[in-house]
Amino acid sequence: MLLLKTCPRCRGDLHLRSDLDGKFLSCIQCGYARDLPGKTATPKEKPAVLRGRPPAEAHAV
Repeated sequence: MLLLKTCPRCRGDLHLRSDLDGKFLSCIQCGYARDLPGKTATPKEKPAVLRGRPPAEAHAV
């Protein structure tokens, strides 16, 4: 979606975009960007430790 002549910095055209972090508006002419409020992506959970295998530890000699 394009929002014509609505950039607060240069009065250029804003383009609605999205990536892994969520949706945002980006100006085609000057590069201005603004995040849109809403649900953002959550980081993936850390993988579970393999069962039956103790974690590796550094041993002092």
